[in-house]
Amino acid sequence: SCNYMTAGVEDCGNILIGVCNTKEDVTASKDSQLKSILAQLQTSVDKWDSEKCPAVKSHVDRMKAEQTEAEDDACVEIHNKYETCTSQAYEDYKAANEAGEDGRPDWLARKSCNYMTAAVEDCGNMLIGVCNTEDEVTKLKDQQLKGILAQLSSSIAEWDSEKCPAVKSHVDRMKAEQTEAEDDACVEIHNKYETCTSQA
Repeated sequence: SCNYMTAGVEDCGNILIGVCNTKEDVTASKDSQLKSILAQLQTSVDKWDSEKCPAVKSHVDRMKAEQTEAEDDACVEIHNKYETCTSQAYEDYKAANEAGEDGRPDWLARKSCNYMTAAVEDCGNMLIGVCNTEDEVTKLKDQQLKGILAQLSSSIAEWDSEKCPAVKSHVDRMKAEQTEAEDDACVEIHNKYETCTSQA
């Protein structure tokens, strides 16, 4: 099978390179042929290993490189959209501040919560997918909110984290992590106690 693909696709394909076809065009044609052949081989040839067939290995390597490049391009585009989103959230926050109080209670706390929800929660969610896992984005959000929360608590008298869903979620996650760490510490202490009493 490898010999056929090397001769039929790789070697014969190379004959096409020149006046009529560019190397890139021929390579694209080879990749198209190898893709369909490879799918058949993987299901019909027992113990098929693409790494052991140079023509197929080259194809697989090119596909991986293209996928990585496409993912990198997608990540750059997603990051740019994220930056635009956070900038817009800040512009909206500034505009709300410039417009002044709306007569409803806790105005500054509400506007700050709106900003954090937009900039951290909503814009952050754009990062989930090809480039970042949900857990990675949640950690990023928690890092951002931790710094902001300290400032808000000290600078806005009416601030209440329970009234801002994005911040409340962060606080709840931090409490859960702290409880888990304390539970782990208690188990370790209990194990030391058991070891100590069994040796006494």
